[in-house]
Amino acid sequence: MSVAALVFTRSFTNTSRISPAYDKLLLAVIAAVGRVALPSRSALSLIAVSGALDMLANILFLFATRTGLLTISALLTSLYPIVVVMLARQLLAERLGRPQTVAVAFALIAVALITIA
Repeated sequence: MSVAALVFTRSFTNTSRISPAYDKLLLAVIAAVGRVALPSRSALSLIAVSGALDMLANILFLFATRTGLLTISALLTSLYPIVVVMLARQLLAERLGRPQTVAVAFALIAVALITIA
């Protein structure tokens, strides 16, 4: 999270018990660093899509927990790391090492066992 986002979040939420001196420290860091880097125009659409999908995922998870499908939604949520690994494999052509391959296999076996039980 960027420093500007932290300051913005702290300004409008009162969820933490951090002293007001923390806000002043963040503002001092921003002043010392100078200009805060903003994303490029080409990245803004990707950021918006990512945020919208994240929001949709949270809404669907909340809906699943409210309608009694918590076991299924928790199971599918636990597969999140595998999705990231597979996307990295497909989109970035990253190679899976032996430990990663074993971990993915164990996770899929665990999902199958939980589904059967």
